[in-house]
Amino acid sequence: MSAIYGRTDKRICTTGRPFSEIQNTACVLKIPIISASTMFQSVNYVCTGNDVIQIINANYGRTDSTTCSHGLPDTILADTNCYASGTLSIVATKCNGKSSCTVQASNTTFKDPCFGTSKYLTVSHHCLPHPVQTSVTCEGDNAVLTCGAGVLNIHNANYGRTDSTACSTGRPSSQTSKTDCYATNTLTEVTNRCEGKSSCVVPATNSVFSDPCYGTYKYLSIKYSCVVHSEFLFCHHPFILFTKCLKPHIHLFIYTNCNGPSAAGRGVARTDSLGSDRRLLTDTYHMGAHIQRKRSTQTRALTL
Repeated sequence: MSAIYGRTDKRICTTGRPFSEIQNTACVLKIPIISASTMFQSVNYVCTGNDVIQIINANYGRTDSTTCSHGLPDTILADTNCYASGTLSIVATKCNGKSSCTVQASNTTFKDPCFGTSKYLTVSHHCLPHPVQTSVTCEGDNAVLTCGAGVLNIHNANYGRTDSTACSTGRPSSQTSKTDCYATNTLTEVTNRCEGKSSCVVPATNSVFSDPCYGTYKYLSIKYSCVVHSEFLFCHHPFILFTKCLKPHIHLFIYTNCNGPSAAGRGVARTDSLGSDRRLLTDTYHMGAHIQRKRSTQTRALTL
């Protein structure tokens, strides 16, 4: 099952849009829908490093008697009509539009929809392209980038001139006609000043970048996005997806790391009330290029 992001007709979402923005009806990006409803399931998906989360559905409660049921008596698994009514809105508020988010499966977060029943949190979501913003600053001014609660992720930058219209008001054509002007150190300089910060200031001056085209009036162009980092539902590599169980003394969680339709890995860690160690096997993906498998011994203490 997948969703389609793009345009396949000239009628939907057309109000106020020029014809040039709706004429291409062969624009299709198939986005896999990610489901975390089943324990120990390897899920196949595609998710690029600049994507953000869009929550499709979520529930805290119990809808079957098998999920998160290992070692538990039937009496606390029997109610399979258990739904916390505010789950979707709570998860969406915490996660939508972010590259990652944290959601705790607990009665504190969602209240208790069925007292005496062992509950779990399921989340279905997909990843959408992260909105990229562009900053254009004329020579002599300062570029000011801010991200609020997020941090800056710099995609591209150039100090020079690549068109004749940007920062051209009041300038003679002799200062704007050269459109193949690039300062080769721009991306490095902007990244050093801004990457990973909530805000930064970059002067658009020759003293910062040197002068790549003498006599041309230049500008600083920066493409960037704002990213909120955390621990759960990563759209960056590695991708973490799991069904979170709530039950006495034993907490199970699952890592499902996938790099594409044919690549999937799974590792399960368990910590019981005695604090015993279990082996955790994880698949770590590095920028979608290769897979490095590592095995480590860890103790997980999850407090819900």
